[in-house]
Amino acid sequence: MPNELNRDEQLALIRGFVKGTFVDAGMCADIAIHDKGDGNPHVHIMLTLRPLNADGTWGAKCRKVYELDADGNRIPDGKGGWKNHREDTTDWNNKGNAEKWRAA
Repeated sequence: MPNELNRDEQLALIRGFVKGTFVDAGMCADIAIHDKGDGNPHVHIMLTLRPLNADGTWGAKCRKVYELDADGNRIPDGKGGWKNHREDTTDWNNKGNAEKWRAA
């Protein structure tokens, strides 16, 4: 049987991983370690998609970006508004991150 980590070592390992991978990038993370003694200790990590502002308030997950014509003017949408789309304010919701984080 491989060397098994004790509870304190498990906590240190996951806290270091979460800090280096998520918290240092600005995310808030909540962890739950499950170890029923059946040889399958594992952790669940819940993350935020909203950044924290410097004043401690939550930032926006996305922002509205207006479509512009060749002259840099907003394009009417024909309904009294302007053509626009949403852009994420962080890359945290990028699907490629899940694969990268699992590999880490």
